[in-house]
Amino acid sequence: MAQVKEEEEQLERKKMVMVMEVSLPQGCFWNQAVLSNYGEPQPVSTPFCFRPRMHLDDVYFDAPGFVAKDVIARCGGGEGEDVPDIAENKTQLQARVEVLKKLREVQREVENATNVLLSRQESLDVYALTSEERNWGETTVWEVAKLLGPLNRNHTGQLNPSDPSLSSTDTTDTNLPASASSSSPIRTPSFYQILAAHKYLLANPLYFVPAHDYGTSRRVRVRPREDVRRMTEIDGWVRERGRIREGEEENPNPLERFIEKARLVIENQKSKTGERINMLHSPPTRDNSKAGSALTWTTSEQSIITFLVQSLRTLNRAQADAFLIGVQYIVKKVYRDVDDVTDEVVHRLLIEIGAFPPWQDLTEIKAIVEQELYLDITGDKENGFSRKQEEVHDQDQHSESLPYQPQPNGPLGPDEFYPSDLAASFRHDFEEMPVYVIDDTDAKELDDGISVEAVEQNPDQVWIHVHIADPTSLLPPTHALAKEAEKMTESMYLVHRSYPMLPRGFTHHPTLGFSLGCTTTATSGQPTLTFSARISLDNAEILEYKVRAGMVKNLIICSYDEVDRALGFGNRNRIWNKPFSLADVSSPSTPSSGTLENPRHKTNLTLLYKATQSLVRKRVEDGVFIQSRPVSKLAGIRWPSTSDSGIVGFPIKPEQPVYEYKGYPFFASFSSQPNSNTPSQSDLLSYLNQYATTAQHTLDGHSHSLVAECMKLASRACSMFCRDRDVPILRRWAGPPLISGEQGLADLLNARNKDGYLVWGSENDNNTASPNGWKLAGAHILGDSAAGYTLDLRAHWGLGIPEAEGYVRCTSPLRRYADLVVHWQIKSVLIDEENNKRAGLPATKPKYLYPTSYLSSFATSNKAAERFRRRIAGQHEAWWSIAWLIRWAEAYQSWTSGEGLGAWYEFTPTAMTASTRPNLSESSSRNLQGLPNPFADLTATLSARPEANRDSKKWQAAVTLTGLGIKAVLIEGGGSGGGYHISELSVGDTVPVRVNAMRLGVRPQVQVVPRTD
Repeated sequence: MAQVKEEEEQLERKKMVMVMEVSLPQGCFWNQAVLSNYGEPQPVSTPFCFRPRMHLDDVYFDAPGFVAKDVIARCGGGEGEDVPDIAENKTQLQARVEVLKKLREVQREVENATNVLLSRQESLDVYALTSEERNWGETTVWEVAKLLGPLNRNHTGQLNPSDPSLSSTDTTDTNLPASASSSSPIRTPSFYQILAAHKYLLANPLYFVPAHDYGTSRRVRVRPREDVRRMTEIDGWVRERGRIREGEEENPNPLERFIEKARLVIENQKSKTGERINMLHSPPTRDNSKAGSALTWTTSEQSIITFLVQSLRTLNRAQADAFLIGVQYIVKKVYRDVDDVTDEVVHRLLIEIGAFPPWQDLTEIKAIVEQELYLDITGDKENGFSRKQEEVHDQDQHSESLPYQPQPNGPLGPDEFYPSDLAASFRHDFEEMPVYVIDDTDAKELDDGISVEAVEQNPDQVWIHVHIADPTSLLPPTHALAKEAEKMTESMYLVHRSYPMLPRGFTHHPTLGFSLGCTTTATSGQPTLTFSARISLDNAEILEYKVRAGMVKNLIICSYDEVDRALGFGNRNRIWNKPFSLADVSSPSTPSSGTLENPRHKTNLTLLYKATQSLVRKRVEDGVFIQSRPVSKLAGIRWPSTSDSGIVGFPIKPEQPVYEYKGYPFFASFSSQPNSNTPSQSDLLSYLNQYATTAQHTLDGHSHSLVAECMKLASRACSMFCRDRDVPILRRWAGPPLISGEQGLADLLNARNKDGYLVWGSENDNNTASPNGWKLAGAHILGDSAAGYTLDLRAHWGLGIPEAEGYVRCTSPLRRYADLVVHWQIKSVLIDEENNKRAGLPATKPKYLYPTSYLSSFATSNKAAERFRRRIAGQHEAWWSIAWLIRWAEAYQSWTSGEGLGAWYEFTPTAMTASTRPNLSESSSRNLQGLPNPFADLTATLSARPEANRDSKKWQAAVTLTGLGIKAVLIEGGGSGGGYHISELSVGDTVPVRVNAMRLGVRPQVQVVPRTD
């Protein structure tokens, strides 16, 4: 328990009270300092602080303007400098005393509010009022502050009318329980009461967990009662066991029985160590007949497994870990040699006892446990429907019309679509104009197509029409599917499965579908919202724009690879490197469908490419640069069906078999090899082609660039349409990064390739020497570009879009809810303008659907949701890349008797770690069947400045393994140190490394150490 107490003490010291902010000149950033409860200045990671002891994510409560700016300035620390730990003069000391007095005042008031809150805890049970039995509930800090905040009463118990917090607008609090007086007025909670409620909620992690957007929404998620009972019960078993001496207990509690059974199952697995590689190199299957004596999990044991599964989530740094005691006890009892219990070790335990298969995706675990991603993993395997989406899919797949049609002239219910297309009468018919729908061959939602028209009177100008699928022609914002889309935010594409935001029974309906080209009635056309722009080929300026409800008929569905060939760029698939594949093996090009053989198509695509390249040149001329990044992907993997996997404890069953899993999806194509642990050449070819790498600047070229530039053009036209009509709309903005000076900016611009990218290598587009773009970025970029949503006209520096135009994302309504909101807003304006035109009314400011207040609130919540999903997607992709690399290294070590990896590694289902076994040289003496080994000459490029680890005090640095396309952490180690010291390295430096460890779990990580060549 000493470790738990120590972690709680560290957590208490991390609890921040106030953030002090100093405003800097326009174009710069905020310089922020944090004071702990003890008055210690804590620098945070801002553009001016490269070695933070705290991060802004650690700050959960802020009070702008809490201390006067001049007082903050006198505390010490100039622009771009940390606040000194110790006052350097009398002025700084006096200023700090003044700040501490303010802090003490706040602490006193908050303690008073907290005492009142705790005194009312029994009569007003916040958890009971806000929790649900099996689903997560929700409340906010504001609601709790209202519910528990004391009312100012006089000595007679009556409300004090002089209380300034009570006003004539006070109303009856509908959140109060029935036992409370129905006439009790409420007041706006004071700052101290809100802060007290915040501290109360975060101090009770068993019941309350901050939502992912807590910093802006103050939403708090309320743990299901079923989960609380389980966690309390397991905690009780742990504490009960701690009071019983070894051997005294005749009837051990369920926790001890589970631990013994888990050990038995794991021992059965370990007895088959010699079979491990052969078991690995086979299709993934589940078998419960070999788990040993037909073992089963009781309901209590399944509940413990459920507890362990639920512990696999991202830890909140502002809260104590409610699972800590139970997880530590269980894992250390099962694995007696484990000292550090991490999420990776829990992950390993669950796999080794057969709770779920080794290939179970932890993003789906997160969806089950936390219910914040709104993914229903029990839905259709391929389509990933929720239950509501499944219902629509089943009823619509083979029908000529969608169900739930509304009554004529009646209000729309939650299951009712528009009775007819409100824009049908004025849609512009593009007739036989070719519409090129360009995407990956495996793309599911095709929501954009492109047309081009030469301007006969002026050959230096061209019209580009971007046709966007129009689900709002049928789907109102009141529909249940729209509400589910709002919660989901956007479609989620996992490595092994996709979860569409809208059900494919709706988007791919055979007669009314919206994914371009999906309908069987192509002659009647598909509805679109079309954004058109006439641009100059000389200077890429937008000369004219149009936004119209359209109808397209001549759809040309083609892949990026086909367009590249039509443009004369050859096989696009060769941009993907296969670092593990056999020599001279590359992906075959996508078979041609013959759709682009007509010379007219080549002429149109060539004109489109010429026009979009003028847009790229304009952006480069305007001084924009982009840091290229390595990219990796997995492809060609046969994933098992859901019937071959499952998660024990979800749900709990009367009797649950102990499962044993073998194989892995990566090896699904492997055939059995009797008396051999070496795969055949054909098996190797299929397997090693799965892992591919490239670079962002390479991936974004040619046809990808053509499509991307057209989408940006449409987004500019959309913003200009709303600008000219004074219609509120959600725009994206981005400011320029903070550069060290004019010379630094000049160096960065000179290091770009022709498309404006800064690359980490030392060669440019012509294979001639050029400066290292990453190294220059590390030297001259002092702060990254800030970005966000706004309702104002603002520039987007990264896309080269000026302030006068603005940028509105509008091109993916089938995949992004924010784009749906934009479409509903635009359509309401188009309909209103058409109605006025037919009525002969003069043009006036049009009516629109969403007011500014709604869009402002939506901007905040949507930005947080996108950030949350982006972080989850990054972890997911890293997880699968690392999983593939671990399994490859394990197989390679067995095939070559351990030679060539540079170290001997110990493997578990969730990790590989370098061992001290001293039997290997640094280089391989043989290569099995000419098998490439990227681990042998691995290099790392620094992507951030080195810093000292908070806990170990050793130097480390964030790096990118460019040859593998993944991120890693470079740590001290590697014997002689590789001839360099981490603290002396700079961003952009490339150094030789070897893998020290790879771990899965919730936070997958790769550790590398210096390598001696």
